[in-house]
Amino acid sequence: MNWLKRLLHLEEQEPVEKPEPEPPILELCPICGRRPKAKYVVRDITVDRHYWLEKAVWQLSEWCDHAAIISSFAPLFEDEDVQKWNTGCRLLRTMINVPVPECPACGEKPVVQPDSESDIPQLVCSCNELLGNEGITNVYQRKREWIRRCMALKRKQDNLKELEQLIERESE
Repeated sequence: MNWLKRLLHLEEQEPVEKPEPEPPILELCPICGRRPKAKYVVRDITVDRHYWLEKAVWQLSEWCDHAAIISSFAPLFEDEDVQKWNTGCRLLRTMINVPVPECPACGEKPVVQPDSESDIPQLVCSCNELLGNEGITNVYQRKREWIRRCMALKRKQDNLKELEQLIERESE
């Protein structure tokens, strides 16, 4: 019956626009406190030479200066901008809040020294057991690498102690 009414009245059906979904919640940058802007975009994704799909995603714009640092903390497999931003912010925030541990080899707190090869400062202790910062691009990754190496060295020392205890038990 509606089609007949439209035909008789020569009414054109108004196009129905899908309402834009609610924008996602974005984390604040842990360094400067800025938040990027989200824009809803429909992309064409080519599946085959003859077929494509439309995918609606939230694209981020107006990044802060620390976007590269934040994305370096996000996992590589995440392809959505919003997920990558939020995950990177959370991981960077935890890295900032973790205190720098002492070197397990010498027991000293590290000091900050300029790196001779790059402009990024490095953490150094007197025994130089934990050096080796090649390929690290920012200070937050250097801190993460120091913590990772401290934990690995501590684990190695714990394993040696356990092995020594096992040998002592067997020799008795």
